[in-house]
Amino acid sequence: MNRKQSVAILVSEKYALTPHADDLALKEHLESFGLQATLVPWDDASVSFDAFDLAIVRSCWDYQHHVSAFLDRMQHIGQQCILVNPTATIVWNSDKRYLQEIAARGIPIVPCHFVDSADALTPNCWPFTAEKLIIKPTVSASGYDTHLVNAHDFSAIQECVRSFGEQKTAIIQPFISSVKTAGERSAVIIDGMPMFVMKKTPADEGFLVHEHWGGTYTETTLTEKDQLFLSRLVDVLNPMPLYMRVDFLYDHQGDPLLLELELIEPNLYLSRNPAGLELLGQAITRILSEPSHFSECS
Repeated sequence: MNRKQSVAILVSEKYALTPHADDLALKEHLESFGLQATLVPWDDASVSFDAFDLAIVRSCWDYQHHVSAFLDRMQHIGQQCILVNPTATIVWNSDKRYLQEIAARGIPIVPCHFVDSADALTPNCWPFTAEKLIIKPTVSASGYDTHLVNAHDFSAIQECVRSFGEQKTAIIQPFISSVKTAGERSAVIIDGMPMFVMKKTPADEGFLVHEHWGGTYTETTLTEKDQLFLSRLVDVLNPMPLYMRVDFLYDHQGDPLLLELELIEPNLYLSRNPAGLELLGQAITRILSEPSHFSECS
């Protein structure tokens, strides 16, 4: 009897003990394709990943607190079985300086200024004008260590950058006020196809859109401008990630600006996104049937 092909759904310890609805939806869907699917804590050193044919990064929503260990673990897993998204993609996406490369490929982004230390700052050294600034480390996730600062308060700006420590590069961006009205868009793209989009708005007195910071999520649709923007973005990515979430804001003219390109462990809203879930399952079975082709493209 042939062995069932086996998939590890990588999660944090928290979501291994109390599974997230999206991970359960993916597990059940993969099993409907005749695969064996298991929720596996990414940092469980007792797991031998050569027992799996493929591992997919899902609710690893603690990785930002253990970045070096996480990247090392992804490297190890990727040597034992197929890893999606691949290790090289994960490493590239783990530092927000990738935004410079995306901009160089012609994609409009929220303006960025990168600085290695507070001592390297000078007043108004960022190449844009703004009344308020967003400051965060280039290696961060989920809104942690993200600050909203008056652009004219240079001492506060220095203190924010200094608080990240000497080993962290900071990113400075203008606060895009449309987030309070039009909101942020989070578009789920699977196998190159836009499958789902969420509108996210911060709490009345807040500026972060994440639910754990008080933000509100509402399912919405893409405009023609959104679709064109996403198509251009997909065209410049090589290799194409199996899954990603594209977070973007609108400028004063209502044109999309890339905020974040989430390729590591984005919420894909799979329990609310049946078409995306189906496409992801189909793509995983295709990869398992042609593993050498996937490794060549990764």
